[in-house]
Amino acid sequence: MYARAPQGLTAFLIEPGHPGASISTNGRLVLSLADCRVPASSILGEPGGALLLGAENAPRAWIQTGARYIGIAGRLLEMASEHARDWVSLGAPLSARPAIQRMIADLQVDIESTRWMVYHAAWLADSGKKSESRHAAAQVRLASGEMLKRSIDRATMILRPALPGHRAQPDGQKPGPFDAWKYQWKMLAWPSQLNY
Repeated sequence: MYARAPQGLTAFLIEPGHPGASISTNGRLVLSLADCRVPASSILGEPGGALLLGAENAPRAWIQTGARYIGIAGRLLEMASEHARDWVSLGAPLSARPAIQRMIADLQVDIESTRWMVYHAAWLADSGKKSESRHAAAQVRLASGEMLKRSIDRATMILRPALPGHRAQPDGQKPGPFDAWKYQWKMLAWPSQLNY
C-alpha cells in the first residue's frame, strides 16, 4: 500500500492479519486500516520513493500499449473500408466519395506513422539505450492515444449509417457489425488519461 511518510509517498508491504489492518471482499477488495503501525522492514524500496518503483517498467508498458492501440485502429480501418465498399448511398458506394476516401487515407497514414514510432521505440528499448528509449516510449504513449481517438472518430463517421437509430437504405441493406464495437469503445478509457 502507499502512504504519506515524512520523506514523501512511500510503499509498504502489509501482510494479511497484520494488527490494525483488515481485508474484506464485497465483490471488490477493501483494505481497512485502524491504528496500523508497521516496522521499517515493511518499506518497499526507499522511503519517499514509491513513485519510482514502477518507473523502470513504464516505458515498456507504453510501447506495448501503443502496439495494442495500433491493432485496434487497424481493425477499425478494416471495418470502415469494408463498409465503405459495400454500403450504397444515392446510387454509389461510399468509397466513391472523396470525403470518405480522405478519411480512409488519413486512417492509414495515422496508423502507419504510429506503427513506425512503436517500432523505433521498441528498437531503442531492445538496444539498451535507456534515456532515448524512455523519451521515445513517452512519444508513443501520447501519439498512439491520440491516433486511436482520431481513428475511432473517423471510423464512426464512415460507419454512421450502420449505427442503431439510422434507417437502412431503401434497397434493403442492413446495419453492419459496428453496433457491438461502438459500445465496447465507450468502455475504453481515453489513452491520454491512463497513468502508469
